[in-house]
Amino acid sequence: MVGVIIILVLFTGIAGGIFWAAPRGRLDVFTNALLSQSKAARRAINTGLAVIYVGFGVVVPIVFLVHNHNKASSEVAQVHLSPAQETGETLFGEHCGFCHTLAAANAVGKVGPNLDQLRPSQALVATTLATGCTSADCLGYGTMPADIVSGEQAKDVAEFVAAVAGH
Repeated sequence: MVGVIIILVLFTGIAGGIFWAAPRGRLDVFTNALLSQSKAARRAINTGLAVIYVGFGVVVPIVFLVHNHNKASSEVAQVHLSPAQETGETLFGEHCGFCHTLAAANAVGKVGPNLDQLRPSQALVATTLATGCTSADCLGYGTMPADIVSGEQAKDVAEFVAAVAGH
């Protein structure tokens, strides 16, 4: 986040300076300096500017995106996820996030209970996935069919929800 702010401030300052100076004809100092130099010096300056533009415009954003992606994939809500929990996160998003709210999965469903408030145990999630629940069983919310996910997938979802709910 700090890197993004630095880049925004840098480019905003450069753009502000250009917009301030251009209408006043103040850029002629730089233009004259470039035009009065030898052809080799101008080529070197243009190459240097191209490297700076590509560096700030392409390389720096890619570095930030790659770093943020790697961090986001292994950690959710300050909880380091195991490979099974990462699988559970994906499955939760595909099968459960439409109905349930869970901040760590960016799910804001309104039909089922808010899992961040409920903070269910792994056993409760696994049991509910296996047996489903009626409106009375689901704390007054809608109904949930049994076996939305089953087997190892249900175990992964239960492990993920228990690890991140309420964090």
